[in-house]
Amino acid sequence: MSSHAEIALDILRVVWEEVESQPIPAPSDPLDKLIDVVLSGEEIGYKKAVVIQAAGKAADPTLDAQAMQKGDGNERSWDAREFAKQSFVKWNLEANKPFAHSADPYVSNPYRIPRFDSSQRRGRKRPREFDNTLLVLEHLGDSPFESQQGFSLSRMNFNFSADKAQDIRRWAMQFHQFSLRL
Repeated sequence: MSSHAEIALDILRVVWEEVESQPIPAPSDPLDKLIDVVLSGEEIGYKKAVVIQAAGKAADPTLDAQAMQKGDGNERSWDAREFAKQSFVKWNLEANKPFAHSADPYVSNPYRIPRFDSSQRRGRKRPREFDNTLLVLEHLGDSPFESQQGFSLSRMNFNFSADKAQDIRRWAMQFHQFSLRL
């Protein structure tokens, strides 16, 4: 397992445990509501994409949150599919499969793309869900994760700034709310 995947797996575990012990607030700000819309949608792949890309970005703030594969000429690209197999799949099993089970969450062709962006919209079965997912991923790219100031993270030492911890908690609360509806 790559260190990036190990860090993300630790983030998912720690935040899930923390969130399970707290009351879940109703979505209040526009991003929370948008995440709730994505996680309430019918397309499980978009739900997984939000979690996987958020965990990847949280583990390494330098990554492009919309990148799905390496090699598209973007130095911030990463292999989200392999990352998902190493972190998300294991965490999802440990958390009693809130996102159903798949040994390869990005196995289908709609996710075998270099980048999740508007150029990929054509031909999608649920274009509105695609658009909402894209908005969330674009926000991740613009989020405070972009800057590593106050965000030092290693496998043994979680030292989140207050803003970063709140962002990660918000994502996890949304994940948890979704799993309660299954």
